[in-house]
Amino acid sequence: MVPWLIVQWPNPDPGPWTGVWLESVGRRPCIGLGVQPEPRFTCVHVVTRGHVRLQNAAGVNVVAHPGDLLSMWPGVGHRFRAEPPCCDEDTELSWIRLLGPLAPEVLRRMGVSPTHPVAPARDPNAAVATMAELYELGRRFPPDADVRGVELIYRLARECGPATGTRPEQTHLAEAVRREMVHHVDSRMNVADYAAMFGVSRVTLYKRFREAFGRSPVQVLNEIRLAHADRLLLTTPLSVTEIASAAGYASPLYFSRAFKKARGLPPSAYRSRGTQCAGVDVPPLAEARLDAPRA
Repeated sequence: MVPWLIVQWPNPDPGPWTGVWLESVGRRPCIGLGVQPEPRFTCVHVVTRGHVRLQNAAGVNVVAHPGDLLSMWPGVGHRFRAEPPCCDEDTELSWIRLLGPLAPEVLRRMGVSPTHPVAPARDPNAAVATMAELYELGRRFPPDADVRGVELIYRLARECGPATGTRPEQTHLAEAVRREMVHHVDSRMNVADYAAMFGVSRVTLYKRFREAFGRSPVQVLNEIRLAHADRLLLTTPLSVTEIASAAGYASPLYFSRAFKKARGLPPSAYRSRGTQCAGVDVPPLAEARLDAPRA
């Protein structure tokens, strides 16, 4: 299990010269303190290992995967836990808690909000490295630590935040196509089919998806299909062959290979382990990795 690491920022209030500062920073598994009925903090995690389900009082029920941001907001109750077949000990998250009147705005600059608390980090490796730098800064706390800490917080916002320059119509196209992918998940439509449906080229669709979600249309389509397969494996008695077809795969063998590559276990083993871990509510199909668009 990943050991807990935590540093409380030594100066709880650096003064009126900044609107945001650090409360604490660290690394943890998804275990303990998983339920907060009325949190008073602003917090963001980067998931670095495992899969974590977050449910909050804003009606969100979403799974965060490696490379995703997972955020908590003041006054918005939440609970989070490992998503089967992962168990809590299999997970790892780097995190920071922020204080100050601008703390919520900094998280919004990262592309998250109370109603969309999970989003892909723009550069998760850089974000984790910056959190580690903040950890060391708080541990050593040199004379310029407060100033340097604020600089690193804003750098972290840039590393986590959505790509700049995305026009609304670009995001609307990408989100509309993604909704159709969810609606037609049991079909065998490919990216070229969706591009034709919306009257755009595959190149244009690729650009819009990268701008809106930070992923290609193929990656998004695969994630939607796998999320649907997850749900069917854990909530229905359907066979693997039936699930492959229901998730839009032409071949059960290809589905099994793709599923094992993404989840680390074959479908049958995933189902068996999932029933042994602590149960969580499985969301409807519309919940997939990209329910929080990057714009």
